[in-house]
Amino acid sequence: MTRDEYFQSLPKSSEGLFQNLRTFVLGLITNGQEVMKYGIPTIVVSKKNIVHYAAYSGHVALYPGSQAIAAFQKELSAYKCSKGTIQFPLNQELPFDLIQRIVQYNVTHLL
Repeated sequence: MTRDEYFQSLPKSSEGLFQNLRTFVLGLITNGQEVMKYGIPTIVVSKKNIVHYAAYSGHVALYPGSQAIAAFQKELSAYKCSKGTIQFPLNQELPFDLIQRIVQYNVTHLL
């Protein structure tokens, strides 16, 4: 699936929140390139995956990886998380400060 096809297939319920997440993350990683990996948008710097993000009908997700999830475990307790994924409900504001710190953590630890 291409990036354009992915964006055209976004669930209407999460499209706005997803675009807010995407714009914010792209603004944080100015030297990154947005590519499709694992069927979802991914920011890559120097061939390293920094973060993935996706939209679903009930939430938007950030995929920073298991190391970042572990590092921010206490602050992420309000969100549904798995080993490498954070789910943000559609009825809540995105925690931009926390997202920024997670992305910066990945930039520091993955590059």
